Amino acid sequence: MIMVIFFLYHTPSYALTSQSVIQKKLLGTWKLISVSHIQLPSGIESDDYGSHPIGYLNYSSDGHVMLMMIKDNRQKPKEQNISPLEAEALIKSMTSYAGTYQVKDDKIIHNIEVSWNESWTGTEQVRYYKLEGNRLILTMAPFNDPVYGKISVRLVWEK
Repeated sequence: MIMVIFFLYHTPSYALTSQSVIQKKLLGTWKLISVSHIQLPSGIESDDYGSHPIGYLNYSSDGHVMLMMIKDNRQKPKEQNISPLEAEALIKSMTSYAGTYQVKDDKIIHNIEVSWNESWTGTEQVRYYKLEGNRLILTMAPFNDPVYGKISVRLVWEK
């Protein structure tokens, strides 16, 4: 009986401590290392953002998240006033959003408040996370892509 009371009394604080330790590890700015689209079930990977994508992900202590990712080798517009085709190419070669986040079990949930893609605004974007040393690996749940079929996306970030 005493063991049961001890376990019930101490388990919630352990869970809170574990979550707070994870949140502290997430805090700060992460630099993008790679973006992989994984075709399912074959496991074939492609790096649609190139071998040297550029990006940053920031988790703040007040619960906000900001992300910006850009494909490598983007074409610089010829002039300051860009053409519609150049604008389309630029917007298709990036991802950017901001909002709040929460950590739950093995997931980080990004609550999108503003986004490059208005269809994401007001949504929850769930990312499964893994911390490996100074790296953060985020994986999206599988979804249907019009080009690749069923895929998952893996993002590798480094502090």
